[in-house]
Amino acid sequence: RHTRYWRDWSSDVCSSRSPSSTPFPTDVLRTSMSTRFFFNEAAGATSFVNASAATNPAICTAPLVCPTAGASGVRFSNAVEFASGQALKLKNALAITSSQPFVASAWIYPTDFSTEMVFISARNPSQPNKLVLGTTVSGEVFCRFGVNDMTSSVTIPLNEWTHVICSVGTNKKANLYINGAPRADAMFTVIPTGNLNVWMGMDGVSSIASFIGRLDEVAFYRTAITWDQAETIYDQYAAANRRSPTRSRLTPPPTSSTA
Repeated sequence: RHTRYWRDWSSDVCSSRSPSSTPFPTDVLRTSMSTRFFFNEAAGATSFVNASAATNPAICTAPLVCPTAGASGVRFSNAVEFASGQALKLKNALAITSSQPFVASAWIYPTDFSTEMVFISARNPSQPNKLVLGTTVSGEVFCRFGVNDMTSSVTIPLNEWTHVICSVGTNKKANLYINGAPRADAMFTVIPTGNLNVWMGMDGVSSIASFIGRLDEVAFYRTAITWDQAETIYDQYAAANRRSPTRSRLTPPPTSSTA
């Protein structure tokens, strides 16, 4: 079961990323991150530092084709830019215990919606389900794990930075946040556990659904993310005039639908 949230159209969901006097970000829940990529590497990089686990960088060894490092980032520095067929993979599997939630966070800058795209994917090779976080041809954001599906009822634009969080708790409650605001929730029947292979830039399990655009500030957390935390994470990178929608600006969800 999942709920889609209505948007208050007086508030723009996405950020155009202009400079502001906002302080340089301090990571929210830094000690709860299992993986953290700033993507500050210069052009030509083929390995990307994992600030939470130095021995587990993101790499693009064959047969993967490397994205372009050194692209313009969300606000403060660099990002990686993906073309069709390009991807990064964590060097080592990401271990998720049964008592640990799965949370993925990323800033995305899509430049093409001509096909469905996946910007983060993960799978335990010993299990049939895979997690994919991506965008539809209409510009909606989705988070899927096996038959479980959350899709936002709002769309995001091309050529602008948007922040996305998919949070799946140990109670199987899943939440999708876009720019600090909840845009869908669901009760999943199963959650990702075990040693997960993680890709960025495509559905690495099937080598399809390439993401076309830029990724920046990617993180995986060991704790489920609340609405307040999602707002804080987004607001640190948002320009001063692009803060996240407050609770009072969101109307209560009038309807629910079943996945």
